[in-house]
Amino acid sequence: LDSLNFNYPCASKRMLQDPSVTECTNVNGKQPRKFRSGSFVFFNNTFHGADGIPLKYLAEESRLENNLFTYNDWTSANSRVGNGGHATVLSKSLSDKAIRNTLLYNGEGHGIRPTKRADVTLNRVVGQCQGLQQSDGAGIHLTSNNQPHSHIHRNWIHDSPKYGVRFDGAPPRVGVLGTISSNVAVRLGPGGIQMKGDNHTALNNLAFDNEDGSTRHRKDCSLCVWKYVRTNPVEINKYSTVVGNVADVANGGKRPNADPYPLNGLNITDNVVDPDVKSYLRDPDNYDFRPLGALITVGPYDADPSTYWIPGRQEYKPSSPVPPTGSTTVIAANRDALMWLPGLGHVTHHVYFGDCAGEVTRADVSHAVGVVSGDVNVMKIGRQLKAGTKYYWRVDGTSRDGDVVKGDIWWFETI
Repeated sequence: LDSLNFNYPCASKRMLQDPSVTECTNVNGKQPRKFRSGSFVFFNNTFHGADGIPLKYLAEESRLENNLFTYNDWTSANSRVGNGGHATVLSKSLSDKAIRNTLLYNGEGHGIRPTKRADVTLNRVVGQCQGLQQSDGAGIHLTSNNQPHSHIHRNWIHDSPKYGVRFDGAPPRVGVLGTISSNVAVRLGPGGIQMKGDNHTALNNLAFDNEDGSTRHRKDCSLCVWKYVRTNPVEINKYSTVVGNVADVANGGKRPNADPYPLNGLNITDNVVDPDVKSYLRDPDNYDFRPLGALITVGPYDADPSTYWIPGRQEYKPSSPVPPTGSTTVIAANRDALMWLPGLGHVTHHVYFGDCAGEVTRADVSHAVGVVSGDVNVMKIGRQLKAGTKYYWRVDGTSRDGDVVKGDIWWFETI
């Protein structure tokens, strides 16, 4: 499926007194008595307003790339029996890739729920299950049998009452050998990253803040590498690796009438855990998670990169500006650069910047403040910005064929 729009693709029949589960888009490649379905690719599609699970698929291999899922399944009435929930994207493939998808304000308890040997990279999951119709879930959720050799890498999960990334399970059914690396999980309900199982790796992740933006209580956790699953007496994560993570609160799970267990694992090194962790970063409330100077040398970003990875779907023009357009809280003293998500297929970007909206709107290539090529998406401003000032900027993208797409006018105010 390539570049299709699924707008309100399905609806329940409850008002007609038909209690059956809604059937939306379900691509099933399984053949009788064997599994030889080949590969499925879902590229650059949009799914909006489904009253049910917007996309389910089963294949020997699958690739979900550059898709957009918005405001789907706000009734969560997708099962007639009790269960732990399904997902906005529900896969049952044998080898699963989910790359550069954006999920915005979908109702299901889980956002992306991949299966075996999953590669979940550069996705952005925002506001998952914000209405709390379901009690379980996470932006990216893997059950125990799907964790081995799965890799959750460079995703942003934020502003949701759910966990960001979750490896679930309880003894005797636990997952092993999964990796959660270089993810950003912020402003989330129960925690940013929860890792159950054993022989897992949590590497260079960033996690902080409650859903309302406040710092977590010391007995809660943003980075949760549990030692026990509630009252289950079998230890988990005994041989896991927890290295280079940054969090406001991190521990091994709650225990009755005592402080939480410390992070559990065989190798626990070079983690930065501090309630004031945001002060180590350039402007985290405006999605600039670069470390300030040499305050920290771990986490998902370098202090001065030429490429600042921004997850999510690439559009036909540059998008996802950092700082975000409309922000009135940009820290002038820390704002040394502008970053953006390149347009799909763009190889060169011209950047325009100033304090006059009209001039930035009318500017041509002779007035660009800079030109970058390839994967570079960071433009240094080259001067100290003033506090209390409104700035405007624009990024135009050029394709390999030389076609130029004029970008939107973005703006922010400094403090």
